[in-house]
Amino acid sequence: MSRTVIVTGPQGCGKTRLSAAIAAHFGLSRVVDEWSGGSQAPKDALVLTCVPVEALNPGAVRGCRVMQFEEVKKRVPGVRVWLSGLPR
Repeated sequence: MSRTVIVTGPQGCGKTRLSAAIAAHFGLSRVVDEWSGGSQAPKDALVLTCVPVEALNPGAVRGCRVMQFEEVKKRVPGVRVWLSGLPR
């Protein structure tokens, strides 16, 4: 079974910048950035994309955990810590 985690969010929201913390949280060592969402998602990787969840090819994400970046910001401790240091 694939451990792939797909994180969607708008360009510039911080997905790539925080990818190491997100990958570590899910126990993944491979990061794939700028995935198009049309082909099969890579296995056992953190996959980052700007494609909205509803536009992803259902067959391409089968067996993967799909999360919006807003959800990641709330659930992943390393991301919350990093974001807490930003000026408001």
